[in-house]
Amino acid sequence: MKASALVLFVILSLPGFSQKKKTPPTPVYYPGHQWERKTPIEVGLDADKLKAAIEFAIRHETQNPRSMEENHYRTFGREPFGEAIGPMKDRLLQSTTPTPVQIGYGYMNYFLNTDQKYLPAAPATAFTHIGNGTNMIYVDRENDLVAVVRWVDNNSLNEFVKLLLEARQ
Repeated sequence: MKASALVLFVILSLPGFSQKKKTPPTPVYYPGHQWERKTPIEVGLDADKLKAAIEFAIRHETQNPRSMEENHYRTFGREPFGEAIGPMKDRLLQSTTPTPVQIGYGYMNYFLNTDQKYLPAAPATAFTHIGNGTNMIYVDRENDLVAVVRWVDNNSLNEFVKLLLEARQ
């Protein structure tokens, strides 16, 4: 009887020992409201070449309207059933209104560069997030670069990346 009670006790207590301890939540990765500011030299970039890349991006801004509603009806809105569902917010007002980081932000598209067709100048490991009006977040872990560019014409993105990579020291 004592032996069977001991066996029963051991069997019933095993699940308690096999449960994993809860791991603490991952700490927040984004910097909050205070962003570091560094000079191009501090991050290993040639200041003149970086300036040339920025000037290139400005010269090659898209000619699309800045109004999201007007841009929609000139592009996607021309498709069958292209009517907007819900209100269109003023993009300038949205872009100049401070907001907290939006973890679930879903208005951007994620593009891999594994075949290097999209951005031939970039390494195959680079990827981008592309938003409407060509807002691009370029992520290049191989070269330790992140670039945020807005309103650059789609056909000029590769040349911008080429200039940016040439600015590396």
